[in-house]
Amino acid sequence: MVVYPNPTSDILNIEIDIEAIAQAESPEQTATDAKTTDPYFVLRLYDGQGNLLRQSTTQGSKVQFNVSNLPNGIYYLHIYDGVSEKPEIHQILVEH
Repeated sequence: MVVYPNPTSDILNIEIDIEAIAQAESPEQTATDAKTTDPYFVLRLYDGQGNLLRQSTTQGSKVQFNVSNLPNGIYYLHIYDGVSEKPEIHQILVEH
């Protein structure tokens, strides 16, 4: 996963690489080659107190969060791939 720019002041870009998409596919889908649905990722942005501020679900490879109205500070982006129980976590700095 690539998250940029960091620090950011307006738009936070999240790019999910092809390898992560392939890992999120279920074994049944891979074994049969009959993909009925694409893998999806859940992205959640939290503040330092654990409050959910933004959420998005994507089957694509790029998501954007508008953070221009958030106060300066440190935030945490959790990326769930639908396979692992634990998310990939990125620390994000918002500076205006």
